[in-house]
Amino acid sequence: MPFVRKRYTVKDKLDVVGWFRRNGRNLSAAEREYGISRKQVRLWDKDYEKLLMFSKGKDSERKNIGSGAEAMNTEMDQAVFEWFKDERAEGRCVSNYFLQSKAREVASQIRVQKFQASNGWLRRWKQRYSVGIRRGTNDAQKIPSDYKEKMSGFHSAIRALRQKWDYTDYNIANMDQTMVRFDTVPKYTNEVKGAKTVRISHTGGAKKGCTVALTASANGDKRKALIIFKEKNGVIGPRVLPTLKVPDNVLITATENGWMTTVKVHHFIRHVWGPNDDDTRRLLILDAYKPHTCQSSTDRFDEYETDIVTVPGGCTGLVQPMDTHVNKVFKERIKQQWCEWFKLAKRNCRGNYVQPTRQNIIDWISVAWEAVEEGTIRGAFKSCGISLPLDGSRNYLLSSRLVDDVGLEIEEVPPHEEIESGVHFDDEDDDTEDIEFVGWDQDELDI
Repeated sequence: MPFVRKRYTVKDKLDVVGWFRRNGRNLSAAEREYGISRKQVRLWDKDYEKLLMFSKGKDSERKNIGSGAEAMNTEMDQAVFEWFKDERAEGRCVSNYFLQSKAREVASQIRVQKFQASNGWLRRWKQRYSVGIRRGTNDAQKIPSDYKEKMSGFHSAIRALRQKWDYTDYNIANMDQTMVRFDTVPKYTNEVKGAKTVRISHTGGAKKGCTVALTASANGDKRKALIIFKEKNGVIGPRVLPTLKVPDNVLITATENGWMTTVKVHHFIRHVWGPNDDDTRRLLILDAYKPHTCQSSTDRFDEYETDIVTVPGGCTGLVQPMDTHVNKVFKERIKQQWCEWFKLAKRNCRGNYVQPTRQNIIDWISVAWEAVEEGTIRGAFKSCGISLPLDGSRNYLLSSRLVDDVGLEIEEVPPHEEIESGVHFDDEDDDTEDIEFVGWDQDELDI
């Protein structure tokens, strides 16, 4: 029978080295205990620190840790990993962007020449240290069973109004509310692979938030973002209001519950939607939220020469431009700013993180709304089939999810034509696990 050489996993090697070190580093004793040559035990002991890097999760079953390109600078890589462990120990999210930024910072400090922290470097670094993306789970909106009929009716209503009034792209708009939490904790963070619990810290403000009404036209024009804070009497206090610095692309108001109410819909019409500039009718796409569709709101919109088309319930993720494209970009920018702020967040006398202030929220919303590009908005309206030419000449821009539902004939894409589309976000990794969100036991703070 031919001799078959046994191959040991990382876990096996660490067990041998651990026993060897606990028993006075006696090579002969280790050889007798495990039946492994003294030379092999000596080599594994020499590689002990490297073996520890592969001791978590599935990597502990690896039998070869020497494959792949060597690290460009092991000192830099280890410094980044130590920083990464400290951040995760505090429960802070560590995105790929933050890893690359930290690597460039360390490289500059130790004078590593011509280091760019490329995506290739990041991929290899994460392989060396068994780091991967983890995310939390959420409940997606359920699409109604008769959504095809509802989508057909929605687009038919828009086409009929466009044929009647010949709106310009500037006069076709969509308004949608989205909730912005005082703790906009990211779903994703890098973590050592195999970890069963991925802790993400926050300030305890995850249940505290404000409503933001975002409005944009099919030509990419953005109206002011309307922020609705939650205040006990439905009004921002006279002592607080003068202290707030409100950027030009934002308006602030308040209600008792922080939601959009019928009164605030009227406020939106007066101060955000405004009177008609060019004496032509306008079209506004809204979801089926009751304050949007009640008689008083409908009458007020009619006074402002505005036609309303309501998105069928459960279908906003298919045909509402704000939901399909814009909100994703907006929320990601909010999260990025929150993460930057949280890295320097202060603690109160009880050791809990201090929550963001109203001013923080206002500034983050302003920057995030400014960051949404006009091209993304224009592409969103076309993808949803709202601003496409009525003659069908550009139906190829319609979202593939709607082609069969709307029943439009799709023509071939003209050669050399530039297609404007929204931003698409790919899943970062498939190896996902649930995240345990860990907050702090503290009373809700009045900010």
